[in-house]
Amino acid sequence: MKSDHEIELDVKDELQWDPNLDATDIAVSVKKGVVTLAGFVKNYADKYEAESAAKRVAGVLGVANDIEVRMPSVDERPDPEIARDAVAAIKSQLPISSENIKVIVKDGWVTLEGQVEWLPRSMPTASPSKRAAARSSSRGRFGRGSNAKRPSEPPGLRRASLKWRIGLS
Repeated sequence: MKSDHEIELDVKDELQWDPNLDATDIAVSVKKGVVTLAGFVKNYADKYEAESAAKRVAGVLGVANDIEVRMPSVDERPDPEIARDAVAAIKSQLPISSENIKVIVKDGWVTLEGQVEWLPRSMPTASPSKRAAARSSSRGRFGRGSNAKRPSEPPGLRRASLKWRIGLS
């Protein structure tokens, strides 16, 4: 009999390999052979395709399909998509510090948390149309590392601030 961990890995693989399904925002958990699917999809077909994919995996005794269908409107982007774009923007602007910054997105609001030594003097901000599409504003909780030896300030940089708007590209 397969362990719950093995079943979870098999279900995730099945979801990724199903050509009829965008499983980007689907989470999988397994307890005593019962698979729970959670997250978001863009249509009902994907919700039921994910359930079918989970049922195909050997060792699955039951499936709880808690996936939400969020049909995108013209001017809204789902939170997971905003989070992926924010992570990509941070990695491109702060390649060294990006591992210390966590992105949290809730209802289109982007919160950045972490410890950074320095922030760029100016970060690109999204254009008005991109801001409307992202439904995002941002707020940050940053602190300068207390144990870190203070380096001389590189040109074009300033100390970490409490508020920081990022551009979503």
